[in-house]
Amino acid sequence: MKYGVIGDVHYGAGYGLGKVDKGSRVNFRLTDFRNTFEYSLQHCYDNGIMEVFVTGDMFEHRIPHPVEYSYLYKSITKYLEMGMIIHIIIGNHDTIRDHLITTVTNLKMLNIKNLYIYEEVASIVRDGVNFYFMPFKNRQSLGVDTDGQALNVLQESLYEHYDKIGKNGNINFVIGHYMFHGTKLNDQEMVHHSYNELKIPLEFFKDFEIVIMGHVHRQHYMRKNPMRFYVGSTDRKDFGEHDHDKGILIYDASTKGHEIVPLPVRSLYEFEYDYSHTTIPKEEIQQTIINRLTKEIDHDISGSIVKFLTTLPHGYKRYFDEKEVGNLLKSHGVKRVVKIESKEINPQRSRIKDISERTNTKSAFKKFVEVDLGNNEVALTKVMEAGMEIIDAVGVK
Repeated sequence: MKYGVIGDVHYGAGYGLGKVDKGSRVNFRLTDFRNTFEYSLQHCYDNGIMEVFVTGDMFEHRIPHPVEYSYLYKSITKYLEMGMIIHIIIGNHDTIRDHLITTVTNLKMLNIKNLYIYEEVASIVRDGVNFYFMPFKNRQSLGVDTDGQALNVLQESLYEHYDKIGKNGNINFVIGHYMFHGTKLNDQEMVHHSYNELKIPLEFFKDFEIVIMGHVHRQHYMRKNPMRFYVGSTDRKDFGEHDHDKGILIYDASTKGHEIVPLPVRSLYEFEYDYSHTTIPKEEIQQTIINRLTKEIDHDISGSIVKFLTTLPHGYKRYFDEKEVGNLLKSHGVKRVVKIESKEINPQRSRIKDISERTNTKSAFKKFVEVDLGNNEVALTKVMEAGMEIIDAVGVK
């Protein structure tokens, strides 16, 4: 028997990177997220996998737009009607603060056949596998004062289920929506997403062979044996995830093995060129940028979302043509150019040590000009004469 584990869904995310499609009248990023979620379900169905688990965050926002509800409902019911069993483990984005409900409580209350939504720790037994579900909680929702107390409550809840089924010879398999303690991205330990968020130590799960979490969007292993794994999210939410590989996990209970199935998500490219200290002549900066960009997009970037940023020296910006850059990107089939931006670095002079607040204006001006034009006697004389004349005219001492 095989089972599918699908990461965080986030209908409603990434709207700032998209735009409203004239045909559907919805932001094409909602369509993107729906397509990757349905691709996940369809892959499972096509391969005879009729039971899947979703790690939550079904919506990006805690008050989803009715269109987002409609899209999710249609996505789920389509596969439920085909006989699939779908389990949803609540994530932090699903939790509505100050209320005892979630964004998908309404679906749970409908008692839809083969749809199971977990708002509390729960478990089920399948052929060869004991599944345990750990929906997102924090110390506030658990009614305690400290993170340590919250972890104790969670562990007690989890082991209530383990004590009943955990020693039946099956693999003990946890699916939840939490951050592992010690999680690192880009070689830096991740801080709490919020003040009240729990980080769960790996030793918390010492009696469980497999633990898979959502919540953290980059798919990666915390430990391979025993398996501690972030399944990630189903699509790229913003440019911070431009290099994230997205995929779903398929677990084979008969072989006790697993595979990662890649998801076909839209590419995000961020081009950032720093010419702030360039010696390239102003008149050549535009062609330099165009040549570089042309070289870097020699691969297929059609259908992608792009952001372009460049930093230029003072006085160069008027030589930069944003429209030409945009036309080049669009000629390569880019779906959406989010931003083309150039900024200039204003020169900052080092402080002249002989000038202070006590230095009179004429002396300060003379020292400043001598530092700036000291090697050009003709210019120095003319600037000094003009400057002194202005200072005398305005009456500054």
